[in-house]
Amino acid sequence: MLAGLLLYAVRGMEDWLYRHLFKVGWLLSHNLQATTIFFYLFFIPGIVLHETTVWLIAGAFNVRADRSIDPPAQQSDARLKLDFVKLAKNANPVSLTFISISPIIVGIIALWLILFGILQVNVALAQYNGDTSTLPVLVEQIMRAPDFWLWFYVAFTIANTMFATGVKASRGWRTIFLALGGFLVFLAAVGLGDVIIGRALRGPIRDGALLLSALLACILVFDLAVTLALRIAETILEFVTGSSATYQHGKLVALTRKQVKEQRAAEQLKADKAARAEKQAVTYHSVYDLPLPIPPAPGKLEAVSVEKPAQPALGGGPSSAPASPAADTAAARTND
Repeated sequence: MLAGLLLYAVRGMEDWLYRHLFKVGWLLSHNLQATTIFFYLFFIPGIVLHETTVWLIAGAFNVRADRSIDPPAQQSDARLKLDFVKLAKNANPVSLTFISISPIIVGIIALWLILFGILQVNVALAQYNGDTSTLPVLVEQIMRAPDFWLWFYVAFTIANTMFATGVKASRGWRTIFLALGGFLVFLAAVGLGDVIIGRALRGPIRDGALLLSALLACILVFDLAVTLALRIAETILEFVTGSSATYQHGKLVALTRKQVKEQRAAEQLKADKAARAEKQAVTYHSVYDLPLPIPPAPGKLEAVSVEKPAQPALGGGPSSAPASPAADTAAARTND
């Protein structure tokens, strides 16, 4: 559960990091092609490991993989398109699935070697007793490792490229999950399910989840630190150059700082108007919300005014109603 939450946070932070890095590249060059090249060169250690892994695992599964060293095409979206190794379109979906997850597995192994083998992050974490005042001392201890900044950069680039892949292998996952489900049913049928699965949950799976959570936590801290540095650099460059940029529908749109402020003010004004309109709108969720008239309480009926017929201007009594035809006939017979 913790590993899943950390993974979700890392992927969200990765997208945010890409956007800020791409924007800083544009503020330095004011050219999308130069920005694209800078964007990919920044992650070159991770890209090399990712594409080399895909090429080697594709060869192990006998899938044709064509290498391409062409420079990346100009783009305006902050997204790594790792397709320097192009796989055959008629490849087996199961093979494609294993190829697509191989950079993640190799990346986790590389991060484990760097963080816990070279930088000794696990030793510093073991000394943490819950007192936040000791954190600066532990961070200083980690930073005293030989070539800390070099290994920090390599680990950072690996962490932010191991999830990027252009391999589409959704059908392969279905086959793998079906095979795994059939194997678990077989173990349960022969009476070995509780023994094997229980030991795995208490042993390797639990230890693997803890290791993955620790690695993802380190990646999240690295990304937060680099994103903060990029945000500061972005603010300084905007102030010095007077230029800025924003993202619309995922694409970088170049603007001046004045235009960005005006656009943000217009968006805020539009949002305020929409909020006021929504607040003033009347919404009826049921018939009980309708503003129907409420009758008075019993015994307190309102007075009803009855309009009397108009009286003649002269005369002492009410005007007589016109006689019916039957009455006129009876009066004529009496006179005869």
